[in-house]
Amino acid sequence: MVLWYRVDKSRLSPQLLQKFRQLDPDEDTKAFLSASIDKSTWVWTQVWYLLAKAVLRHFWSITDINGCPDNHWSRPGSEL
Repeated sequence: MVLWYRVDKSRLSPQLLQKFRQLDPDEDTKAFLSASIDKSTWVWTQVWYLLAKAVLRHFWSITDINGCPDNHWSRPGSEL
């Protein structure tokens, strides 16, 4: 498990520390993170996203653009 998903408990107040429970990611989350790391090294995919964002940002917010690849563009037959 990557440590940057852990809370530094020394920075919590005693009251909060009593109530805090560190949770671990489930298998789906681990698979998502692994796939995200793998995809981040795909140079041509990153170039495509940069070009697409450069054009689409004139019509949509970056949040909307970022939601499109997983929600619409990657599924054949889906509608925007």
